[in-house]
Amino acid sequence: MQGELDNSWAVLGEIYGGDAKLRELGLTIRRVRSTLDDADRLGARAKYVPVRAKFRTGDELLKLLVGPLYDDNPNIGVRELIQNAVDACREMEDVLAQRRHPVARPNLRRDADVVVFLEELEDGTGCLTVEDNGIGMTPRIICDYFLTAGASFRNCEAWHKQHDDETGTPRVLRSGRFGIGVLAAFLLGNEIHVSTRHVDEERGVAFSCRLEDPEVELRWTDRPVGTTIQIQIGNSRVVDRLVGDGDTPGVDWDWYGLERPRLARGMLLRRTRVPNRHNPSPILTGESWLAPAVSLPSPGSELPAKWRRINYPEFDDLHWTWELPWAMACNGILIGHPNLHASFC
Repeated sequence: MQGELDNSWAVLGEIYGGDAKLRELGLTIRRVRSTLDDADRLGARAKYVPVRAKFRTGDELLKLLVGPLYDDNPNIGVRELIQNAVDACREMEDVLAQRRHPVARPNLRRDADVVVFLEELEDGTGCLTVEDNGIGMTPRIICDYFLTAGASFRNCEAWHKQHDDETGTPRVLRSGRFGIGVLAAFLLGNEIHVSTRHVDEERGVAFSCRLEDPEVELRWTDRPVGTTIQIQIGNSRVVDRLVGDGDTPGVDWDWYGLERPRLARGMLLRRTRVPNRHNPSPILTGESWLAPAVSLPSPGSELPAKWRRINYPEFDDLHWTWELPWAMACNGILIGHPNLHASFC
């Protein structure tokens, strides 16, 4: 109401201010007054305390959440990043199917939709890069969801409007749901670099951030549709844990088992690792690409031998096999547990 009064005064002054006879025309009220103007007087008379009281979080909460939430395991950080990238690619496929016109997408290495690459530096530190040719993010999605812990874009009305069918059922398989996956990136390093472009945007956005940063500066950038996230790994022990042993290097962050979207994992190692009793097999330096340890059947596909299908109303498709007694997967993302006796996906 106060804004309407201010606008009315401005219009009357502009129209009638130059006329000596009409300049006196105006409103008798310039300011809206209420009992809320004086909080102390209101508090003395009201039965409640006129203050805004609610649960709030301090800036240090994010740091406290990251480690315990994911058991301080950097491999879990890789899983969350893979999960988000795979979801973005599925959303992109759904958008293309609805629009039925081509969109320029980046050509990633190994002809993949998602590439996860670990590069080791001479001093033992490293860099993990996760890039995808998925749907990308707008500045609003970055601010309201990506950088906001607990806020998931995949739960909002805009997402459902774009990806639900006429019955209100999502057309896209979703693994990430809770809006906390980006926190897992900080299990790997203290700083992340993000570059992204949404399918509906003419240009992309890039930024770097740390958990303790009070503000994050978004910069416009020219890039194709998709997202690239880089994490600087300053701890050599984290790099060694990701590298693994000589028999199965990188197996601890082998989290994905479906053929589509296509995922490629690679490493570039620059330090020679001497075999020991804990790790007797040598790990060669140079670039290598890692084969997936598990291949899972796609939803709705014909099942391979030794796989069985379970019909359950709350799942689109449910498979199991005794061949992988240690693993469980959801939408192609492994969430394995060694005490499981059967595998589901």
